[in-house]
Amino acid sequence: MMPSTQAPLISLMRKFGYTANHQGICAGLICMMAFAELVDEEERFDQRIELINQLHAAKITYEGTTDVREMLRLIRDKVKKHNKLTSFEKRMMGIDAFFAGIELAHHTERYRDFLGEFIAKADIEKLSDVIGSKKIAARGGVEKVYSEPFIGNEKKLKRYLNGLSEVLTEYEKNAGDKTNTQLSISLYSPLHRLRIKYLPAEEAWLFTDPNQLPTKKIPSRQLASEIISAFHDKTNSAFEVQVFTVAKNPCLKPVRAQFDQFRQFRTITKDDAEKATKKTAVQTGGTRIAHVAAMHGDVKTLRHLADLNGKYLQVEDNDGYTPMLYAAQYGHEEAITFLASQHRSDLIKATALGFSPMDLIILNDHAHLIKPLAPYGTLWAGLPESESLIFKAARQVKLGVLVALLELDPPSVNRADSRGETPVHLLMRGEIEASMIETLARHGADFMKSSAQGVTPLSLAINRKKWDWVAIMLLNQPPAIEIPKSMDAAALREAALTYLQSLPDADRELFIQGIKTKSNGFGQWLFNQSAALKASSLRLFKEEATPFAEFAGELDKRFPAGGGLTL
Repeated sequence: MMPSTQAPLISLMRKFGYTANHQGICAGLICMMAFAELVDEEERFDQRIELINQLHAAKITYEGTTDVREMLRLIRDKVKKHNKLTSFEKRMMGIDAFFAGIELAHHTERYRDFLGEFIAKADIEKLSDVIGSKKIAARGGVEKVYSEPFIGNEKKLKRYLNGLSEVLTEYEKNAGDKTNTQLSISLYSPLHRLRIKYLPAEEAWLFTDPNQLPTKKIPSRQLASEIISAFHDKTNSAFEVQVFTVAKNPCLKPVRAQFDQFRQFRTITKDDAEKATKKTAVQTGGTRIAHVAAMHGDVKTLRHLADLNGKYLQVEDNDGYTPMLYAAQYGHEEAITFLASQHRSDLIKATALGFSPMDLIILNDHAHLIKPLAPYGTLWAGLPESESLIFKAARQVKLGVLVALLELDPPSVNRADSRGETPVHLLMRGEIEASMIETLARHGADFMKSSAQGVTPLSLAINRKKWDWVAIMLLNQPPAIEIPKSMDAAALREAALTYLQSLPDADRELFIQGIKTKSNGFGQWLFNQSAALKASSLRLFKEEATPFAEFAGELDKRFPAGGGLTL
């Protein structure tokens, strides 16, 4: 019997080099389960789980070792040499790809640059375009058929599952022998993810719980109890039901119509809206249908709840999460803009959790939410500078949000707090790429703005010996009255040349002209390094042995197309 926890998965993922969360990877696992199910590869999925457990238990020997890390090293070496792989070696590489999929699906916030956009955790539809198999792609990717939140006790859940089984039985009859008709059903709560599959001929369900692997078959009468137990609920259970299929399912339109009809028979009542869960094994409780709907961006349900009673949209669960906080954390644009339209001041109101929705937007770097929420900017316009959104984003080095805020309010880049420091000062103490200095420069950042203590962003960069930052600052900074002298001249000149080399010709030429005419900070600094400070502005290269002249000569040598000035 295989271990009934996620421990083997998480342990092996770490050995493969992935940063699996010790709290679980259920969202990523259920996402990969859905991809397998939609292309009839459930058996392969189960075999992969079995192999993972055997490897974790050191029951497999390869090349004389049971050490998974050593196995991987040997197999990856064969791959690099383009040697033919055995069946076992291919399965090991398959596990590597499987773990990569789980990592991406469960921790989408870590990989937004790779994904190219913000994708919510385990968004099966969007993720299918990135980590779905070739078979998924050949079927047109994944489409959502149905999504609806549920809350209720075991009796109500049994009735719901009964109705769901009737829809699925009818669907199977209509689908017949047609291809690409698989459905995948996921149940999502704030803390856990499950998968179920109905077997009409047996009046039973397949039930996949990442905490109780492998998948098991359960009689229909027992499933409600299993679900409530898996979600650690005591009386009422709250979760989102989502049904997916592939885009090329020939029955997609009729099955959506079936589920729309199923939904209409289940109107949410005030009683539904007021019910809350109680937890037995974990801290989170008090979850209501509004929380679940917000977590999944289910605006249709949120609108219905608002019509019933607007207060349902403001209730905190046991951890202090409101529906708006869930929408903010998961980055659902339509949901949070709707919730803000109902209770605008809640955007900056901290709950028992200690955060406001805007705090979570910054914390998760949800840059895509800043512009849609711009109409509510008066809420934070009156905050002290140190508590303003741009200062919080700078302090936490949340660059996506920071740039989005600058797009809306460019002058904010140079606003100072009570100590005279700007957001740029704060960024200079964080870990950023040199490209961020370029972005700040484009938005008008003043790198020479002094705090009450006489500290400038430029001096902070110099103290950290970030010469690539300093070079970009000086190239974008107009001549200053005084530029710090305590700089590594050789390192700074080399950093400037490297940066100029990376630029398009037209941009590079502008900077070179600025250097030679001493109209930017870098040109001024070079000139100040020279002994002959009285050189004519029209006879720029009179002092042949000066640092200024030497650098100008190096520019002509490296970039001949933009070399000389026309005087």
